Amino acid sequence: MPSVLTMDSIVNCGVLVPAPPLHGGKVLIASIAKLKVNGKPVLMKTSIHGKQISDCKSPTDPNTGQKLCSNVLSVITGEATKLKVNRQPVMLDTVTGTTDGVPPGTLLGTANQPKLTAV
Repeated sequence: MPSVLTMDSIVNCGVLVPAPPLHGGKVLIASIAKLKVNGKPVLMKTSIHGKQISDCKSPTDPNTGQKLCSNVLSVITGEATKLKVNRQPVMLDTVTGTTDGVPPGTLLGTANQPKLTAV
């Protein structure tokens, strides 16, 4: 069962093709949810969507238009279907989404806590 993401979790940017190497960028997550795990608020979609990304290592090449990831454009999957806070689903470590990198990066989540899982 997937683990719930919290403020102790890491959401990175990366790519899925040809292999899933991480760009190394870290999404600057934020949450003030009342539900906490080990004293850390759980993440909601708004904790990730639209947030800045720091330290992306994707190479920038003006000749090809390739650029590093700097913002999360969308959160596509990873919302819990049963566990909610204020009627909003919490995010799970199955999170996927896109970034503004060229080519677009994807999101990869690591929960860093095994205590709370959900579907």
